[in-house]
Amino acid sequence: MIERLDVETFFRARERLISASRIGIVCARSTVSLGQFLQFYLHLLGKDVVLFTGDPRMIDLLQRFGPGDVMVGIGFSRYAHWTVEHLRYAKKRGTWIMAITDYPSSPLAPLADESFFTPTGIPSHMDSFVAPLSFLTGLLRAVSNRLSKQTAEILHEMEDLWEQFGIYEPPSSV
Repeated sequence: MIERLDVETFFRARERLISASRIGIVCARSTVSLGQFLQFYLHLLGKDVVLFTGDPRMIDLLQRFGPGDVMVGIGFSRYAHWTVEHLRYAKKRGTWIMAITDYPSSPLAPLADESFFTPTGIPSHMDSFVAPLSFLTGLLRAVSNRLSKQTAEILHEMEDLWEQFGIYEPPSSV
């Protein structure tokens, strides 16, 4: 994956995420775990993020997306119709589209302004999400590093909040 990654494209995508008014993440079935990971950390970095995972009640939020927003589609072989249709609709509304998928032949790729191809195939009945998760981690780190002052401020505030509500258990002294 790293050999195929175009650095300029990667940094353009980072800047789009940073400048976006709103970010949508479209994923379905097994890719929901990747979408939740991306949503959790983008939200932690102060971004307005909507996660579309196949729940029909969420479809109403799709009409809020347009120019100035970003829609990230995550899909791999045996591509979910839900994901493709969301990207198609968002594209018609002028939303900037990023696809995280496996091959240039993916139906997500022609809908995207930028595509990132991450291998998932292993000789098994399930995909390996090691490469896509590594890509997302790198992208989130790039966003965080670019917004280092804002990130530090948000994280300090969040630490205070987590402490006040006892979110985390301290490690045992055993």
